[in-house]
Amino acid sequence: MGPQRIEDSNNFLQNLKDPNMEPLNWSEGLSLGSASFVYEWSHDPTYYSLNSKSGSTTMSRAKANGIVTGKIVETAFYYKSYSVDVTDMIRFILTNDGGTNNLRDSLIDKESTFTTMGGAWAHKIGCRMDPNLG
Repeated sequence: MGPQRIEDSNNFLQNLKDPNMEPLNWSEGLSLGSASFVYEWSHDPTYYSLNSKSGSTTMSRAKANGIVTGKIVETAFYYKSYSVDVTDMIRFILTNDGGTNNLRDSLIDKESTFTTMGGAWAHKIGCRMDPNLG
């Protein structure tokens, strides 16, 4: 199932070839907002909501780091992994649920109205390698 999802997303990207498609803009402010959320979560990973225990919300985090106009969508994925690198994260975005691929489509579909994105990631504090495992 996993390799097929990656192949399907690869085919999707190969077929985009629309010269009129505008690239997404990176927002450091949105990224800082995301970073504050994942920092707080990584130090207390007992909740799975975008309203943090400190009371911050998607909009309050975005406004704290710049001017907000238009709609903002925030998504969080919680998953287990043995390693994370840039390639893994791109594959994850492109094949996020393997069925609808909502994240991929919202970012790079020809019909998408999103113009800007930001992002951040964190891991639980206390994660360590077990030297006793092969």
